[in-house]
Amino acid sequence: MQGYKSWISNILIGANFLLFFLAISADKIVLPTFLSWTGHFHPLLLHLPLGIASFSIILWLFKKKFSGSSFYEIYELTLSLSAVSSVFTALLGLFLSKGQDYDAVMLRNHLWSGVALSFFTWFSWWAFTNLEKVKPFWTYLQFFGLALMSFAGHAGGSLTHGADYLNFPDKSKVDEDVQAVITDSTAYFQLAVRPILEKKCVSCHKKDKAKGDLILASNPNTTSDVWVVKHANFNEMLTEMAQRIDLPITDKEHMPPRGKEPLEPQEIVILKNWINAGGNTTEILASIQQSHPLFVDKQLLLQSNSKEKKYTFPYLSGKKLASLNDAFTVVKQIANESPALKVDFFIRKSFDLSKLKKLSAAKEQIIQINLSKMPLKDEDLSMITLFPNLEKLFLNQTDISDKGIPSLKKLNKIRVLSLSGTEISIKSVPVLAKMKSLEEVYLWHTNITESEYQDIVKKYKNIKWYFGFSPSSTDILPLNGPILENKSLVLQENDSIRFKKSIPGAIIRYTDDGSEPDSLSSPIYSHPLVFSKPVTLSVKIFKPGWISSPTYTFSFFKAGLKPDSTRWLTSPEPEYLGAGVQSLTDNSLGKIDQFRAGNWLGYKNNQMETLFRFKPGDAAAIRFVSVHYGINVQSYILAPQYVELWGGDSEKSMKLIKKEVLPILVKEKLNEVGTSAVILEVKKPTRYFKVIVKNVDKLPVFHPGKGDRGWVFIDEVFFSK
Repeated sequence: MQGYKSWISNILIGANFLLFFLAISADKIVLPTFLSWTGHFHPLLLHLPLGIASFSIILWLFKKKFSGSSFYEIYELTLSLSAVSSVFTALLGLFLSKGQDYDAVMLRNHLWSGVALSFFTWFSWWAFTNLEKVKPFWTYLQFFGLALMSFAGHAGGSLTHGADYLNFPDKSKVDEDVQAVITDSTAYFQLAVRPILEKKCVSCHKKDKAKGDLILASNPNTTSDVWVVKHANFNEMLTEMAQRIDLPITDKEHMPPRGKEPLEPQEIVILKNWINAGGNTTEILASIQQSHPLFVDKQLLLQSNSKEKKYTFPYLSGKKLASLNDAFTVVKQIANESPALKVDFFIRKSFDLSKLKKLSAAKEQIIQINLSKMPLKDEDLSMITLFPNLEKLFLNQTDISDKGIPSLKKLNKIRVLSLSGTEISIKSVPVLAKMKSLEEVYLWHTNITESEYQDIVKKYKNIKWYFGFSPSSTDILPLNGPILENKSLVLQENDSIRFKKSIPGAIIRYTDDGSEPDSLSSPIYSHPLVFSKPVTLSVKIFKPGWISSPTYTFSFFKAGLKPDSTRWLTSPEPEYLGAGVQSLTDNSLGKIDQFRAGNWLGYKNNQMETLFRFKPGDAAAIRFVSVHYGINVQSYILAPQYVELWGGDSEKSMKLIKKEVLPILVKEKLNEVGTSAVILEVKKPTRYFKVIVKNVDKLPVFHPGKGDRGWVFIDEVFFSK
């Protein structure tokens, strides 16, 4: 018994003092990758000390039920296990915190309450074993421990789930905020986008828990201004959001992440359309007319927010409803208290007619079917008539034509029909006009011409016809920017650069020499681009009769060769050590709004000087050295004053290869935010490289921090073939 106590004592002394040392140095230490990874076991292990400590308290309260000395042996064992599990749980929690974005105050509270709890459980085990005088007060001591454990647990819960995670849900706020009063002056963001963010995104992106340094501030006030997106580059954030929600759900970059409630297909459409339209948070419903890209979404949302229709048909059993759902088919109630169902299909390759036949088990309850982008043909439309209560049918971008439209006449309750992106023509309009229940028809991007549209509106006034973009000759609309399809700006060996556009008929043009793209002479993007060296592209979209998009700049890099050795000659500031010196060559770019994350190294009092050594074979292949840096002028983070590249066959024989002096900051760029790079060419094999990046000595007089030293932030140095 004494042997085990000696071992436990030594473990607790070493582990607790290590914990204390790491806690007081938490802002300065850089952990190896393996230790950061072990931190992921903290959520798993933390339940162990909680359970053991609770069990020990119960044992103590019922100690009179035990006879002989067996109680004290069991109790001492539980105290020792509680102490050991507490200290290792706290250590793993500290390791986990180094790779995450947490609120600083909440993190400090949880860290030090965890340290205190670890020391308390250590003291409890030691005192019970060695101090008889403390036992009369033991019950009070254990309840103090319970209070300390509760505080530490609450601090941890607040850190991961937000400070309001124990608040009772107040559904009335959402109801009052979004649904109570909808007028022409209601912001589209409030009606369409905010409810999705509130339900699916805010739990991880709010003031008390800002993952990715992104805050979507929730407030019950009805004005959209209370939603503050804390992001250095709002447009970049919107582009990234569109990419993340579009990824396969199995992708680790997909948002919401696995384990969280996923976005529904219609919610994805709403978010993407809003982002492609510019991400305006203040645009009101009255300004979204038929020529606006959000008009269809607005109309559908207004319908869904109108007074709910009462249905008399019975509810489908939960078991039957569950059987109709699969990985590519979502069947759900239109509202919690309604028996009516809506159906969404997605992933074109997964669809076949058997899926529609399967839904016949709920043919009475289904009132809405979305078959957009599915491989549906004219002859398949007869299957739709299986659903007698169908009110809304979406057939956008399917293969149907005029031939299949007569099949829909049997739908006696259809109110909304969307045929956008199909091959139908003016021939189908009289057929549709005779459908007595039909109220709205959407015919965007069909074979119906502008003049035919005008005739249809005049002749068939019993139906609202929507034809999408039909701007007059005096309307000049702005184009959205290009959408980058690449997940990363770091290109692997066979990667190409891929863009897409959101408006049909628009043309993407680009330049790679730093000049502004124009609508006449700049190269047209028609297929994925491949470059043999690092490149910066300026990209712009043009279309006759439209205002061209803003110019977007993208810097692409070839994945760099890994050095044999990397060594700091000057150290970054202690609070901006990134993930250590390996941050510079991990082929991973940082984001300037997340400069506290593991990618960035920050220098202020020293210029950056780093030595890289390569194996002879790799050294012969290096042709370009690219230094990637961040800019956030209001945060005192500026472009470097200059970048120097030195090289040689040994550390002591290096000579200056290239020096690039960057332009000084001008007043017009006082609010500049972004990233950029200096690309330097290497003309002969070099085994040793030294990269020097000089920060600005004095901020200019027009800067809020005039006279102070500027920061320079570096996240990657690429050595490319």
